[in-house]
Amino acid sequence: MITVLTTLIRDPEVRARYREQWTADLDGAAELGLSRRGLLLGIAVTCLRLRFTTGKAHEMLPIGPLAIALRHLGNRGQVLVATSLSALFLLGGALLLIR
Repeated sequence: MITVLTTLIRDPEVRARYREQWTADLDGAAELGLSRRGLLLGIAVTCLRLRFTTGKAHEMLPIGPLAIALRHLGNRGQVLVATSLSALFLLGGALLLIR
């Protein structure tokens, strides 16, 4: 069953590594009292995810006040200065409220 499921994995080296690992997992499942059906379901889901993911990292877009500053100032150095000053002003305001 593992051989059939691992055919979904495109990379042959990755396929061989997972096949070896999952075969050992299924062999040791009885000792730990784990269900073979549950392991096979997890293996099937993992094979499908490996088949249909691109492996490319997705760029996260900045949101919130930092994104606004970055959009308006453009330069990351200027954004860092603006962020630092904002944090200092916020800290100063909090200290004034505490005293």
